[in-house]
Parts: sequence; C-alpha cells; structure tokens
Amino acid sequence: MSASPPSTLCALLPALDPDLAAGVIGDLLAAIPCRPGHDDPATHAPGLVRRLAAMHPRDLEEAMLAMQFLAAHCGATRCAEAAAALDPAGKDASRLRRDAAVQQRVMASLRRALERSRMRPMLADPATGEVRPTVAPAAAERRRSAAPEQAEEAAEADKPWPPDDVFDGHPDLKALNDRWYSLPRWEDMTMEERRQTWGYKSETADAADDGQKATG
Repeated sequence: MSASPPSTLCALLPALDPDLAAGVIGDLLAAIPCRPGHDDPATHAPGLVRRLAAMHPRDLEEAMLAMQFLAAHCGATRCAEAAAALDPAGKDASRLRRDAAVQQRVMASLRRALERSRMRPMLADPATGEVRPTVAPAAAERRRSAAPEQAEEAAEADKPWPPDDVFDGHPDLKALNDRWYSLPRWEDMTMEERRQTWGYKSETADAADDGQKATG
C-alpha cells in the first residue's frame, strides 16, 4: 500500500479532516502490519480502518486513542497466538503470555481514556463549521460550586491553632499549653535544659550516678 491511504479509507472517518484521517490510518497500518500467510493484503487495510470507524471517533484525540487501542488489541492477540504454538511450560511461551497481559492492561487504560474523552460534549463553530469539544456544563458547575468550599477550607487552614476559645473554662490547660509552646525545640535545647525539662540524663550521667551509689 502506498504511503498515502486512498481517499475511500479516509472517507470512513468523516469526523476528521482528510489529511488528519490519512495520518491516523497510516499510523494504524504501521502499528498493525499485514502478516504474510495470515492476513489478506486486499482486505487488511480496509478491515482495520472499518474497525477504527466502528469506534466512532469524534475528533483527532479520540481517533488516536482508538488507533492505539486497536494496536494493543492486535499485539495481545498475536502474542497469545504465538504462545499457543509453543510448549506451554517453556520460557518463550511464558514471556509471550506476559507480553499479552501487558497489552491487555494497556487496552484497559486506553479504554478508560477514550471513555473520559467521550464525556466531552461537542460544539460546532458557527463560522467554520468545525466541531470541537467543549467543557461540560455539569463539570463547569462543579468547579464553580467547589470554589467557595476551597476558599473556606483555605481560610480555615490559615486560622491560628489552637483557637482562642479552646481553653475556655480550662485555665490549667491553657497554662500547660502556653508553657509547652514557650519551650524550645528538643534539638535546640542544651543538655542541661533537657535534664531540667524532661528529666533527661545522658548515659555518661547515668554511669556517674551509678558509680556514686556504688561508692556510697
């Protein structure tokens, strides 16, 4: 087949500009080459493009996702076929089955991406007639409704802690809290400050105390 797909194949993707359709079809045929002895060269390319058209891509993004989905499907199928022709317990068969599983995971990821893309409503440009995806009203409304909540959460996070009224009726707790926050960090304390504050003694001090007790 020539580098430029026939116009009959490009016509199977009416949602795309002919040049864009030709590029997608060329990528599809490069990703899924005809297998000598297995595929009919006369029907290979039209069959692949019909599969792509059956997924009804609405724009270039969806066409590319659908093309990659078909390529991953073909890769998984061919790996499984090759594994079936080998000794099931052999290393080569195991490797091919793993490759098939990887391609299946790729298919699942592409399918989710395609489903998300299809959630976008399409809008025709009155001036040019070009159909483009637009932001879903529901999604825009969710973003607008979430904005006040996000602003409220940010304002709440900026408030000092603890709140001024948290110790109302608990003067002892307030005194303890004030003392706690007035202390320097453990890392910033001297050894003597640690001993006075936490009752901390180093191993050297403990050994000295033990020695004094022994001699006493």
